[in-house]
Amino acid sequence: MTSNKTLDITYVAETASNKHAFKLPAKFNVSSVTLLNTLSGNYEDYDISKFTVTTENIDVQGTSVSYKVYTRNDGTNGSSSFKITFA
Repeated sequence: MTSNKTLDITYVAETASNKHAFKLPAKFNVSSVTLLNTLSGNYEDYDISKFTVTTENIDVQGTSVSYKVYTRNDGTNGSSSFKITFA
C-alpha cells in the first residue's frame, strides 16, 4: 500500500455479534471517513470516534504485521457504504 489512498467499502447489515470493521497496517493513519447518505446520494463526514480502535498482529508471508482494527461502535446498523482515506 502507498500513502494517501481511499478505500471504498460496502457492508451488509450488522448483527449484534457481527459489527462493521476494517483493518489497516498500524503504520497508516485514517485521515477521514465518509458515509453514504442513501436519501441524498451524497457522502457525508463520519466521525472516526464512532469506531473503536484495537490492534492485532497478523502473519503476512511469515512476518508478524501489526494492524489497527476499526470497529463501528454506534449501535446496530443496516447496510452501509464508506470511503476511508488514510496516509
